[in-house]
Amino acid sequence: MEKLDQHFCETVEKLLTHDTRIIYRSGWLSWQFRCDYEIQGRWKKISYNSTLKVAGWKVPKLEGKGRIYRSPALVPNA
Repeated sequence: MEKLDQHFCETVEKLLTHDTRIIYRSGWLSWQFRCDYEIQGRWKKISYNSTLKVAGWKVPKLEGKGRIYRSPALVPNA
């Protein structure tokens, strides 16, 4: 549990202190979601999820094949 708590805190710190983006793609058979943070001019993956469209999941409607959402750091990186 302690290791899981540490990993959670590290992930939250990355999300708060770095620019972030979410990449949302719609393929023929699946939806894909990827969350990244930017460090030293490069994007690093935090999380990636994909689901089949036939699985019955409901996701927000997407115009086109993809969209990227970006957010600046909420807290300056000390």
